[in-house]
Amino acid sequence: MLSETRSEPRPVRRFLSFPYLANTTAPAGWRSANPEHFALVSGDAPLEVDAVFITARVAETMLNRLFARLVDRLTPVVNLGATSQAGIDERGNSTAWERAEAILERIAYLPATIRQSKRDEDVLLARMFTRDADLTAHYAPESRALVDYPIAGNIANVPEIANRLVRGGQLQATFFDRVYVCPDCSSSLLSVREECHSCRSPDVHEQAIVHHFRCGFEGPDESFQTPLSTMLQCPKCADRLRHIGLDYDKPGTVMHCHSCGHRDDSTAVGFVCIHCAAKHDAAQMPARNHHSYAMTPSGLRQVLNGHVENDPTSNTNATVFDVMLHGAIQQQASLKTPFQVLDVRFGDVDMQQRGNPRLWSETHKLALDVMNSSMRDVDIISVEGTGFKVLMPQIDQRSALKFAKHIKSRIAEVLILDPDLKCSLLTADQVAALTRVRGLD
Repeated sequence: MLSETRSEPRPVRRFLSFPYLANTTAPAGWRSANPEHFALVSGDAPLEVDAVFITARVAETMLNRLFARLVDRLTPVVNLGATSQAGIDERGNSTAWERAEAILERIAYLPATIRQSKRDEDVLLARMFTRDADLTAHYAPESRALVDYPIAGNIANVPEIANRLVRGGQLQATFFDRVYVCPDCSSSLLSVREECHSCRSPDVHEQAIVHHFRCGFEGPDESFQTPLSTMLQCPKCADRLRHIGLDYDKPGTVMHCHSCGHRDDSTAVGFVCIHCAAKHDAAQMPARNHHSYAMTPSGLRQVLNGHVENDPTSNTNATVFDVMLHGAIQQQASLKTPFQVLDVRFGDVDMQQRGNPRLWSETHKLALDVMNSSMRDVDIISVEGTGFKVLMPQIDQRSALKFAKHIKSRIAEVLILDPDLKCSLLTADQVAALTRVRGLD
């Protein structure tokens, strides 16, 4: 059990309080290391301590600098007070000292290969284990991404790293939320508003439509109002409208723009980025899905054993493409059965996504539909960020190249947006590199 008490005496723990408080009262077994690190703010020497206790809210730049100087990326950085900040370990129902002690006890169970690893994947798994917590997404208004993962500390690109671990079977993802991203600066801190279709001003207001039964005139209610009375008066025939349902009714509403005077039965949806002030139409806004992550038994074994499990056939989260590629490689080695991997890449994806993200997304899906309709039953597609990879078992190079030419022409016939498609077969060295990236070697 991880919680069982050890018989050997525990070494004295060295801690930093940051910002420094001279009167920090530490429990028995803890000693302040602040005198040794007097230049904590301005210095750049490595900080080798057992724990850091945050005594007040710290600027993000200073906090990142502190994290960068810590020798051990698993070092507990715990709130001593009630301040909550991204990347800092929360106390929960424990005291800050108890929380730090619990983390340090779990760190002691990690094998040296994990403790000393520089791989972000290993560090992320180790932080989840030592904090005894899932990698849970939280809303973070102070973050441009709008979502952060406190357990991850200052690890950058957490979703990207976590998704690689999902593909490797070490983590399991659960959908958290979908946020929109500014195409100019990638911030998700956005103002969503109703805008005028004509001038894109947000100064639009809903007005009731008034229908005068006697003369048949219909218009916005402001055209029936007079400065001398609260009673409505028809602007066409000058009759006073006394009774709704008898003299007139209000069959609907219209949106009126106070900036340009345009009237419409609906409004447009626009986004304004809080960071860079860029304005974008809803059709131009790319979306980003965020997930929370839980460690799988495979991930726990990797943390405790200190190595990655590479057999894709034993990984329940491995893709069909990974399993079939692993099998094709083995068949080629033992039975000399040929296979090919077709690499289908789109042209300047970044430019096309910035131009019209929604149209690009639909183009990507339509290209996949075309490929599915043109493939053999035994072929397997892996959807990549910039295109597709197609595993083609039991086929020689010449036949595969013929297939690639057919795919390219079929996609060009169907798509409106020119994806600048490039199709090529991977060489043996490129297939070997692919297997290493996917953890199949």
